[in-house]
Amino acid sequence: MKAAKTLFLTVCLASARVFAADSVWSTSIDNGCKPGIGFRITQATRGITGSAYVLDPSHAHDFSRGIKRKMDVTDSKPTEVRFKLDWGDGKQRSYVLQFAAPLDSKPVKGTLREEPANGLPTEFTFKRTKSK
Repeated sequence: MKAAKTLFLTVCLASARVFAADSVWSTSIDNGCKPGIGFRITQATRGITGSAYVLDPSHAHDFSRGIKRKMDVTDSKPTEVRFKLDWGDGKQRSYVLQFAAPLDSKPVKGTLREEPANGLPTEFTFKRTKSK
């Protein structure tokens, strides 16, 4: 019985560590009278996931009023995330998001570019917004 309790507590503590390791990073840009875009990246022990948002011009940084689009992460490294994304027009595009440093407790600059290169890269500053 004592061994079962010990095992249960060990599993609970390990699970708590996994959830405590998850962190969410957000960024958005305002495009004036056109919709803005935003990103939420979740960094977890099991990998990186994320969502892109088409943001209402009247509420440029309000993710709750935006249209959420799931990022299909194809590869991730501490300073780079490669993903595919459909902005809602039925065309899936490939992107690379490069960070100036690994995501940690400080704001981190990131550069988004489409692959193959199509237009100028877009600069963002990611800030840690919450933990899961």
